[in-house]
Amino acid sequence: MAEASTPLDVECSVSTKCPPGRDGRDGAPGANGRDGMPGRDGRDGVGKPGPKGPPGPPGPLGADGPVGPVASMAQIREVVLDIVSNNAVYINGSSGGAVYVRWGRTTCPASAQLIYAGFVGGSHYTHKGGGGNYQCLPATPQWGRFKDGFQSKAYMYGAEYEVPAANDPFSLKNTNGITSIHDNDVVCAVCHAPTRSAHVMIPAMIKCPETWFKEYSGYLMSAHYSHQRSTFECMDEAPEVRQNSKANSNGALFYVVEAQCAALPCPVYPAGRELTCVVCTK
Repeated sequence: MAEASTPLDVECSVSTKCPPGRDGRDGAPGANGRDGMPGRDGRDGVGKPGPKGPPGPPGPLGADGPVGPVASMAQIREVVLDIVSNNAVYINGSSGGAVYVRWGRTTCPASAQLIYAGFVGGSHYTHKGGGGNYQCLPATPQWGRFKDGFQSKAYMYGAEYEVPAANDPFSLKNTNGITSIHDNDVVCAVCHAPTRSAHVMIPAMIKCPETWFKEYSGYLMSAHYSHQRSTFECMDEAPEVRQNSKANSNGALFYVVEAQCAALPCPVYPAGRELTCVVCTK
């Protein structure tokens, strides 16, 4: 007896509805497609800028610059002539150091260099005209064009100390045995302090302000009140003299300056007291 056929055994035909078959295997990946066209730029945002940030910390200290050139002797001489002729003062270091006159001495302190030494000159004390300042003249002058004889009406005289024994505050340790500097010729030295750039003469002081270097101290001197007006200068406390010069020739004269408490405060500046002075550099 033949077995009855099942629906699975029935051959599918166009008119017969067959069940779905199994999934087929994945095919191989296709080739990548071409890149698309670039999109448009987006619009700027509409927000406000943020606040400015705090400043950053300081950068590291830079390396030291190169050392500047040393002033030549020609430059120093030019500055010296400006100082002794025009009372110029250099305070910015452009001169290559501080230059000053040491009145009454032919040497400089150990910290300074001697540019030249010589004798002090100026206008005659009786003349109404001429220069109003003292000059440090070199011991060995240099001449240009000249014609001997007096054709001009301006003169340079030597200078003498007018310091009688009754009014002599100076030390005599540098006078080579001379017991009084009165009526002797005044000497001078022009000094260069290469490591300092400013100098100042302070009257009525024998010490320098803090951070300033003392070059020398002494006593303030100038012309007699009834003579031709002149400058105040700081004479070294232990002056020298030009040897064998005691002749009372007059010319330019130096008198010790005393306080006169007519307008000065008397308790601070006693009447008739000799004024000190100090030359300082920095």
